[in-house]
Amino acid sequence: MVISNTVHRIENQRLRYCLDIINNSFLKGSETGEDTIINALQTVASAINPFLSPEQLEPYWSNLIVRYDSGKCTDAVSQWLRLHRAMSQRDAEETIHYANQILSGKELFTNAQRSYLLTALLTAYISNDQYHNALQIIDQYDLGKTIQSAPLDIRMLVALTVMEEMTRDKQEKTKGHPVIKQ
Repeated sequence: MVISNTVHRIENQRLRYCLDIINNSFLKGSETGEDTIINALQTVASAINPFLSPEQLEPYWSNLIVRYDSGKCTDAVSQWLRLHRAMSQRDAEETIHYANQILSGKELFTNAQRSYLLTALLTAYISNDQYHNALQIIDQYDLGKTIQSAPLDIRMLVALTVMEEMTRDKQEKTKGHPVIKQ
């Protein structure tokens, strides 16, 4: 119990710290670095997006985007903001758009950023029943070759995609062939 309370306090402190970074950079116009803001946004999004409804999240992300538009943040920060908003709204098409845009615009990501983007992209493709596109992402980023070292969420999404594609291939091959019952 003591350990879980300590972890909970540390996580709350980390979240408050990230919220302060975001608020200071947007409200006060502080000269916070782009990577610091992006990492803070990712921490906040990971903490709130999965647990709150789109209706609860809409004001938060929309407010940040409005603040960005009137501020002096970079295009990269704008793309991440819009990605997090799309994810909060469970908008697969927008998530696909912004995740692809971010992945194509920068070559170096932290492992956490890369995993977050690939997880968002695969999840959006799968939720839109676009398994073929998810399979292309798996091939493009060699996720099948690095599956053992990939984070659990990516391993699960890769497995789900491959299984669905195999099932569809099998159904396509048996389409039009009579089923023989014994």
